[in-house]
Amino acid sequence: MRLSEVTASRGACTVGADAAVDLAEGSPKLSLSATANNLLLDPNLYQALPDFAKKAWDGVHPAGTVDAAITYDALIPSDHPSPAADPIPITPSPAAANVQISAGEPAALSAAPAPGDYLLQIRPRQLTVTPAALPYRLDQLAGLITVTSQQIVLSDLIGHHGGATVHIAGHGPTTGPANWDFKLRADDLPVDAELTTALPPAVAGVLKSLSVKGKIGIDFTRLTYRQTPATATTATTATATQPEKVAGDGSAQSRLLGKDVDMDMAARITLNGDAADVGLDATDVYGAINVAGLVRGGKLSRFAAEVNADNLKLGGWNASNFNVSLEKDTDDMTVQVPRIEGQFAATWRATGNSPIPTSVPGSSMFGSSCTMPT
Repeated sequence: MRLSEVTASRGACTVGADAAVDLAEGSPKLSLSATANNLLLDPNLYQALPDFAKKAWDGVHPAGTVDAAITYDALIPSDHPSPAADPIPITPSPAAANVQISAGEPAALSAAPAPGDYLLQIRPRQLTVTPAALPYRLDQLAGLITVTSQQIVLSDLIGHHGGATVHIAGHGPTTGPANWDFKLRADDLPVDAELTTALPPAVAGVLKSLSVKGKIGIDFTRLTYRQTPATATTATTATATQPEKVAGDGSAQSRLLGKDVDMDMAARITLNGDAADVGLDATDVYGAINVAGLVRGGKLSRFAAEVNADNLKLGGWNASNFNVSLEKDTDDMTVQVPRIEGQFAATWRATGNSPIPTSVPGSSMFGSSCTMPT
């Protein structure tokens, strides 16, 4: 029994569907496929979505249009009167809610769903998203989002924020607490309040502590986000009636970095002629900052950063091979600066915790501490 080439339209969106029930042998098999082109993601659509799709929506806060395709295959028990009279619920594996995401790759997804499962593929058309775990608006999104009953996979997503280009890949469970593993790379990011509000606290703290100004590149080699069931329930309740609006004021991140949220991160920040404050005004800074940090219970727990600049100017003086270490290994917000060293066209003379250049070439080292901005 087959239902073929069913079509419909909703505004500018066109919908097509095919369905078949195979009664040839054994248990009947139901196969369903549907497509929606130029689908507008609006509140009415959100209200009509099943819970798993609402969760995916709440994870990225989309606005705009997409092309979507879904396939579903299931065996119908022979004692059921008909698939229409008693539809088979889609029940994910209980293990999916407790899976621990590692830094590895997600399980491979085939072009067709496993029996009893669905496969939803979404391709952005004219789409803007604001990822909940990293609330930074991305426009003109391209790439592929794949959803099954067990996981959501973000594949080669590319978005733009002003003149910045952002690349995102990641995966997380469809059901249960949010437990995401991301990889993210971006170029030409302007260092402003909008960026530091969206970034994880370890990375934002470095940029604030050093008063970095200009545009940076950033490469997250590790960014994991883990949410306990209690936090997940609270978030679901808050968004059950309508899509959540994410403002650029940090309110969304403040909610997500609650007392039951953990994050692990490792990133490399690239400086290309930026300005900073390392005790003296630094300009024309070319180099990199390597950052690693742990958030436990919504608070920055451990943190380390290494600043390496091949060339820069300090207080107007040419300098090279500049190195600063930052550490936080306690639960308070004090960040230790155990080492600052480099080479001037003159030596540094330490007065208190500030380097003062003199007229004799050489190098120097001294230590200090500061408080991590909040």
